[in-house]
Amino acid sequence: MDVCVKLHVDQLESTHRRSLDLGRDVRVWIQGDVVDLRQTETQTTAMVDDGSGVVSIDCTELYKVYDKYKDTWRLAKGMYVMAQGILSKDADQRLHVICTKIADLSANPDRFAMWMCEVVDADRFKDQLLA
Repeated sequence: MDVCVKLHVDQLESTHRRSLDLGRDVRVWIQGDVVDLRQTETQTTAMVDDGSGVVSIDCTELYKVYDKYKDTWRLAKGMYVMAQGILSKDADQRLHVICTKIADLSANPDRFAMWMCEVVDADRFKDQLLA
C-alpha cells in the first residue's frame, strides 16, 4: 500500500527516522507558502514554510515531466502550495521532499486553517499507517 502522510514540517525528522527503522520510503504531504525558489538549468528547488518550519521541495524531476508534456505551469514565490513526494535526505543530510505532485492552493481563502485541522486529524492515524 502506498501511503501519503499529511505532516507539518516540524514532524519530518521523526517521520524520516521511523521510515529508516521500517526500511522503506515514506510519502509525505506538506502545505505552505513558497518563501524561496531556486532554479538553475538542471535543478528547481522551492523552500516551503508551513508555519512550523521550512523544508526544501525538489521539483526537478516533476518539471521534466511537465516539459515532456509541454505543460508551462511553474511555481512562484508567494504561492500557497500542496506538495507530495518522497521524504529523503540530501548529500549534506538535510531533509527534503522529492516532489511527485504539486498544486497551487493560493485561491482558497481558508487554506491555512483547513490544513492545520487536516494534519491534526490525519496525525491520529499516522502511526497505524507507518506500522
